[in-house]
Order: sequence, then structure tokens, then C-alpha cells
Amino acid sequence: MKETRLFPKVLKLETFGHGPWINEPDLVVFLHAGVQCKVIRDENLGYLQCFCLIPLNHSWYKNNKTFQPEEFEAHGRIREVILDNVFSNEEKANSKLLCMYFSCCQDDDLVPANDNFEHETKTYRNVDYAVEKLKYLAEQIVEAHEPHQM
Repeated sequence: MKETRLFPKVLKLETFGHGPWINEPDLVVFLHAGVQCKVIRDENLGYLQCFCLIPLNHSWYKNNKTFQPEEFEAHGRIREVILDNVFSNEEKANSKLLCMYFSCCQDDDLVPANDNFEHETKTYRNVDYAVEKLKYLAEQIVEAHEPHQM
């Protein structure tokens, strides 16, 4: 697992205010169950965006099948997106850029730039939470592969 800080602490404090995000990485990249995963902090609001890159050998590509978002769980609504700017060329080499995506910016989530951490009833979804939910989503992606071998 590779963790990177993209924003200096001073900038995070000025942009997002005081909270646990100050000491968190802003980018986390890892492989889980053969699925490339990435957590990226939104540069404007400070919440976490979470992506699973669908492996090129997944049956969804061969069957020209799309997934049904309601069949997957992670955190809130799961979306299917095609992205070109989230993954590096090396990461994209094994995929057609089809991703599953969710954000930690749901109605009950604390958004750093919008909410006051110390006086808020919402929950801040930290990097550890995002990583665990991505791992769970990656496992579901593998399970959805036909004939269950990747």
C-alpha cells in the first residue's frame, strides 16, 4: 500500500479546517484481490473519493455486460465510471478504464470544507474507513466475475 501526501498541512488547515484529515494521506494506492484500488482526497472539499479499476480479464468486458449498482455495497451509492485521469498509464495497462466509484460525501458524511469537525453530528469517513470499504468492493468485483476466476 502506497500512501502519499499531496497537500501540505498548512494548506489543508486553511482549506478544510481543523480535523483528522490534517495528518492523513491524500492518496492511497493498493492492490486487493487482484483489483487496483485508489483513494483520492478531493482538492476542493476534502472528502475521499474511492475507485476500483476493473481488471481487463473480468467477464464484464467479454460479455459486454454492465453491473447493477444495487448489487454492490461499499458506502452509499456505487457508480460505474470511465476515467482517464485517476489512474497512471502503468495502472491502466491492465484495464479498459472501467471503474467502480463511491465517495465519502453522502448525506450523513462530514465534508471537511463544509462542516465544522468539532460541532458536527455527521461522521468523517477517514482513510482507514475508505480503504476497508474499497477492499470489500474489490472482493465483490472478483466474486461477480464469471466463471469466478481472474
